[in-house]
Amino acid sequence: MGSGSVPCSLFFGLLWGISVRKCLAAAGLPATQYSGHSFRIGAATEAARWGLGPDPMLVWIMGHSYVVWAALRAAVRPDGRQLGLSRETVTLRWIDCVSTREIDMLQSDMLDMPHVYLCRDSRIPVPPSGHRWKEVRHDHSVTWLASWTENVQGSVKYVMLNANSKLKGEKDWEKYEVARKLKNHVDSIRRTYREDFKSKEMRIRQRAVALYFIDKLALRAGNEKEEGETADTVGCCSLRVEHIKLYSELDGEKHVVEFDFLGKDSIRYYNKVPVEKKVYKNLQLFMDNKQDGDDLFDRLNTPMLNKHLQSLMEGLTAKVFRTYNASVTLQQQLQELTDPEDTVPGRILSYNRANRAVAILCNHQRAPPKTFDQSMANLRSKIEAKKEQILLAKKELKDAKKEAKENDTEKLRKVVESKKKAVMRGEEQLMKLEVQATDREENKQIALSTSKLNYLDPRISVAWCKKWDVGLEKIYNKTHRDKFAWAVHMTDADFVF
Repeated sequence: MGSGSVPCSLFFGLLWGISVRKCLAAAGLPATQYSGHSFRIGAATEAARWGLGPDPMLVWIMGHSYVVWAALRAAVRPDGRQLGLSRETVTLRWIDCVSTREIDMLQSDMLDMPHVYLCRDSRIPVPPSGHRWKEVRHDHSVTWLASWTENVQGSVKYVMLNANSKLKGEKDWEKYEVARKLKNHVDSIRRTYREDFKSKEMRIRQRAVALYFIDKLALRAGNEKEEGETADTVGCCSLRVEHIKLYSELDGEKHVVEFDFLGKDSIRYYNKVPVEKKVYKNLQLFMDNKQDGDDLFDRLNTPMLNKHLQSLMEGLTAKVFRTYNASVTLQQQLQELTDPEDTVPGRILSYNRANRAVAILCNHQRAPPKTFDQSMANLRSKIEAKKEQILLAKKELKDAKKEAKENDTEKLRKVVESKKKAVMRGEEQLMKLEVQATDREENKQIALSTSKLNYLDPRISVAWCKKWDVGLEKIYNKTHRDKFAWAVHMTDADFVF
């Protein structure tokens, strides 16, 4: 590197494990003139110029998040976390911002330290000339890094972490672990709210029925309107009398409740579901002497419900119930629908059908794409063309067999084998097209990605892919694979939610 100083972008890029070529480009240096060996020569030259001898040096690293990622990447290199430097010449040490503990970079326990992004005692950097900061905030309850107020509508904008960042991954993992924890409590919770169906207090009865709906129908709690939203959207706790109808008997089912209301994002929720007799009787009681616009649960609101849920299990909310029921439904459906004799396209269809069951449970709907009819017509045309191609291939195979029977030569036998493979290849392609058509038709009004991204424990899908030899890219797109990288690395084929 000569006697010049190392650009900051180059140094930190190497620390984070980015390739030398990219770091050189970022630093504005010609990549063709340097190699990895150049940095050892440059480092030795600079050390001599600064008067640093062969005695061991102690290097301190302050901070946390980037240090953790650098250590993770360096750990898989031949030289380990010392980045190519021996323990005899350089010792890298890192300070934990919370407790000021000194931790050797060679020890694996560094990766188990608390996650701190700015120490309270740190010197606050000076803002660029001509600018000023409103405030520096220490808030461990949020995941954004910076915010500002834009000058058009005055709304607050945020700088967020990437979806595949370590902090985001940990938050996802914690969310699904809380949902997994619920399976150890859900039986007792269900017993409790069933006992509360006959409580002497109306408040407790309403809470029990609302919790029954949240558990069985995966309804949202309510009071979740976005800022500025004016549509008449409701959730379970904010249901009004006009949103339900009761039928003592309907289509051969007893005690049927018909729901019809606008949920989150103004998506209509319409469902007819049979309920337990005690739930039906309680609903009749709640609706007695009320008008259509009156609250169904007039002695219950979302904060009261969430407070009760917290008393049943730490961290329990209505959304945890949705996550739990969605993940359990996916796992059960995959067990029922997956056929060991199926081909990969058939297994993918089974997975999408299991995902569809979850999307229906969570009411994840969408309007059919405007191009749906045309795309389906194109797909059917491809299917018909493929069928004609197979018929032609079978005819050619029949003729080839007849010719080979009359004149048995090596060349004709190879022709027969080639025609057989052409027929098999055509049939496989036809099956893929038919599966694709079925899948597209079934899901034209169902939004599969919403539940896949927000409610389904990704470890279920990863384990299923590993067990049945289905490429993960068939289930998750690149964005999903990046977001759930933590699940890909930690999940075995025998994982059970």
